[in-house]
Amino acid sequence: VPIPAEWTLVASRMCHGKDASPMIHNVYFLEGKTISVHFLPPEKSSAASANSQPRQIADGDFPVIAWETSGWTVTACSSDLDMDTLALIIGAN
Repeated sequence: VPIPAEWTLVASRMCHGKDASPMIHNVYFLEGKTISVHFLPPEKSSAASANSQPRQIADGDFPVIAWETSGWTVTACSSDLDMDTLALIIGAN
């Protein structure tokens, strides 16, 4: 799921998750708002997950949408956007 072109990629770095596994963290910016996108690689011990459609996994003040693609788990979140707006941008509507 690509982030629309009008959003500018302002940061991209390799981070580590809670379990110390690597993940890629991209931050996109548009008109004072940000979206964080995390790419978590497949676990070596598990088979690649099937691709899935974006789905809401958290709402409230910090909406989060997740999906799987080519075995990777991807999450998009923003404390600047409500769930409806984030879902529209991600294409999860």
